[in-house]
Amino acid sequence: MDQTQVLELEGVVSAARDSLTDEMVGRIAETVAAGFSLLDRLNRGGAFRIVQALERLEASGSLERLASSLPLALERLDTVTGLLESLEAASRETAAAPPSTGGIGNMWKLLTDSDTQQTLRFLLSVGRHMRSRGSKV
Repeated sequence: MDQTQVLELEGVVSAARDSLTDEMVGRIAETVAAGFSLLDRLNRGGAFRIVQALERLEASGSLERLASSLPLALERLDTVTGLLESLEAASRETAAAPPSTGGIGNMWKLLTDSDTQQTLRFLLSVGRHMRSRGSKV
């Protein structure tokens, strides 16, 4: 660094010192201290392990696959939630229904009901699909 550059740098530092008030210096010091405190808490909390895990996921390509499959996973989670809510509603509905009188006539009526047949077809289809995916059903 030559002498003119040193003089220019001294002028910049002098101008900065003149423009800063004590209140501004205090605020800057508080902000820097809060930043260091946050970094310390993150470090003690194990944030570096999260960063390392993200680096490994990125290096293996898994992070991109995860990001691209997340919308479908959330959609399927909504489907599973809907299924569980339907099971709960059916359970409440069945428990609140009056008991059937039984007999062959009531069984025949139940089996010839179009809703019953559609529901049975649906459940059979679910079972076939689960078996084709290797589920032990």
